[in-house]
Amino acid sequence: METVDKKVNVYVAITPVASDKVDVRIGFSILSYKQKGSDLLSCYIPAFDINYSAADIEAANHKGVILMRSFTDHFFMHTKNGLKGVVLELHKLGFKTSDDMITVKQLINNNAVKAKFQPIKAYSGKEFSKAKKVDQEFEIQMALA
Repeated sequence: METVDKKVNVYVAITPVASDKVDVRIGFSILSYKQKGSDLLSCYIPAFDINYSAADIEAANHKGVILMRSFTDHFFMHTKNGLKGVVLELHKLGFKTSDDMITVKQLINNNAVKAKFQPIKAYSGKEFSKAKKVDQEFEIQMALA
């Protein structure tokens, strides 16, 4: 297996598309390696702190996308607090923007502004140091509350 580039491609980008909607693009990396003494792959999605197992690399990638879509469905589509809830959850996970205070204040007030959140903490797990890395990306649309 190839050695993992420590710079995982992880971000959450918010782009206003109408007065009542925003596009949310999510980029993430899936790290996987073969567990010793097991037929399973151990998988991890950094920054979102999601761990799981899979039978093979195709199953790992498929399961990772499903888990991330479930995560975004819960926090982005069903939050009662609109953008405020999304921004607060991203902050809990350690995501920030370049002009964080101004952007966060606007988003918490449900003002749709363009923003790109990235994790402030780099991944540093020894068990995944020689893991295979696959970058994934998808987009959803969120109505403003």
